Amino acid sequence: MSFITIWTLINFILLGVGIYISILLIKALRIYIKKTNRKLY
Repeated sequence: MSFITIWTLINFILLGVGIYISILLIKALRIYIKKTNRKLY
């Protein structure tokens, strides 16, 4: 039972980290797009 609970905790942590990284990447992309649009126009 303890091994299964540890595995589920690891999966939840990895999922949370993945979501956090994806949000940061989306924010970074938006900033990059804004900068490139300013240069183009």
